[in-house]
Amino acid sequence: MQTVHHLVSCAMEATGDITASAEVSRVDVEGIEFDSRVQGGILSDGLGGFISALFTVAPLSVFAQNNGVIAITCCANRVAGRWCCAFLILFGVLGKISGVFLAILNPIIGAVTTFLFASVAVSGVRVLALMKFTRRDRFILAAGLSLSPLYSQTFSTG
Repeated sequence: MQTVHHLVSCAMEATGDITASAEVSRVDVEGIEFDSRVQGGILSDGLGGFISALFTVAPLSVFAQNNGVIAITCCANRVAGRWCCAFLILFGVLGKISGVFLAILNPIIGAVTTFLFASVAVSGVRVLALMKFTRRDRFILAAGLSLSPLYSQTFSTG
């Protein structure tokens, strides 16, 4: 049962992250094209979870950090993303190059990470600001915000 909860939360996280990425990238967050983008993102996230289960690994999920990186750099180009992937693979294979990045002090990494996640929070607030709230929407948001600390404590321990 816990796996079902995890998969549902991954799908919900993917929906929010795709919406925030589209908003930060200045792409429409409504319409058929956006719905297709969300469906494709959830499908690829689900397929990734299925493949990871074949290798007895917990399912991976989309990363909210990407929203922060797009907001900070103003670069939402797929070619740039592919180059980043290539560099990450290269750094993983060549230990000497990755050692340069490991030498960065922890306080610097912490400061950048804090700023990055603050940018993610701002993207979430921006997406919420674009909504026209009904009474039902307010209830769902309040329930989600009130249950999220309990949910994260319950399922983060495994």
